Parts: sequence; C-alpha cells; structure tokens
Amino acid sequence: MSIKLHEIFSDLYRYGSMIRDIVESLANSLSYLDSFRAGEARLELAKAIDIDRKADRYRREIIENRLIGIEDSIARGYIHNILRMLDRVGEWAKESIRYLDLIPYIEMPSPIKETIYNMIKTAVKGIEKIIEALELMSKDKYNSITKLCEEVESVEENVDELLHIARKNIVIYSNKIQNQAIVMFLKDFIESVETMTDYEEDTADIIKALTIYLKH
Repeated sequence: MSIKLHEIFSDLYRYGSMIRDIVESLANSLSYLDSFRAGEARLELAKAIDIDRKADRYRREIIENRLIGIEDSIARGYIHNILRMLDRVGEWAKESIRYLDLIPYIEMPSPIKETIYNMIKTAVKGIEKIIEALELMSKDKYNSITKLCEEVESVEENVDELLHIARKNIVIYSNKIQNQAIVMFLKDFIESVETMTDYEEDTADIIKALTIYLKH
C-alpha cells in the first residue's frame, strides 16, 4: 500500500498533538500545585499517563501500518526518527510530572519555584512550535518550517540557561529544605525538564532536515 507524504504528515501532526497534551499536563500540574490543588495535580499525572498510553499505541500503528507505505526510504527514515524523538519528549514530560508528585512544591523557596515555572513555560513553547511545524508539513507548506525549528533551538538554549539558574538556586536555598531527599528530587526534576527540551530540539532538527530534503 502506497501512502502519500501529506497523509503520514497528518498522522505525525496528530501524534505530536498528543505529545503536546502530555507536556501541557506538566504545566497544568504545576499551576494546580501553586494553587494548593494537589488532588487536581495528581489527576493531571493520571491524564498524562493515559494520553501516553494512547499515543504509544498510535505511534506503533503509524510505524507498523502506515510508515511502511512510504516509498521514499530517506523520507521514511526521517519520519521514523521524528516519531522516536517525540516519544522521548512525552516520556520525559511524564517523568517530570512524577517528580512533582514527590516534591512539596508549594513549600519550596520562591526563587526555585519561579525558575521551575519559567523552565516549564519555555518547554511548552517548544512543543507548540513543533506542532505548528508539523501542521504546516501536513498542508505541504514548507516555507515557514525552518524558522519554527530555529525557534525551538532557542527554546532549548533558554532552558539550558534556566537550568543553570535553577541549580544555583538549589545550592543557595538547600539549607531551607529540611529533607535533603527533596533536594535530590529537585535536581532530578529540573534535569528531566531540560532533557525534555533537548529532545524537542532533536525533533525540530530532524523536521528541518526533512523539510530541506523535500524542498530539493
């Protein structure tokens, strides 16, 4: 069965939108915790896990039943790698939400909370730019995709800078956190958010490379 590229790009857009929903669940969890709504934050974790389960099934369906129909082996390889990177974005977003379930976020010093908020807000921008790029691909509109992908690279650079600030704040304020296991969880948490944006950048790089390939 031959599958046209715009059809598989529509599949990519749908799958990517599911990954975006997982990342947004992370942002929502943070907002709920900041509003003393821990129960709703846990519901976001459950929601993210459910979306991830559905997204994983859909990704396998694309690989096993759709991707094989792409005759261009180079384009097929790019698309497979985009799926793989998006899967990792979702996995690390889900991992980050799990850390939020372990950290008494509302009790954290304000500078730590502020930096975490900025990291996650920036990460959401990254996945949104990726979804915009995938939507343009599904409509055969390639001209603006490179700019969107470069914006994702800027997102990753911004999160790297915020990660450094977050680490400094954890060192400065760690003496105000009685349970030092929480300090360890905080470090793991901010690094999981940074890893998520690394994979966002990887996804954008592959999308950009595929776009250049298709335009030539």
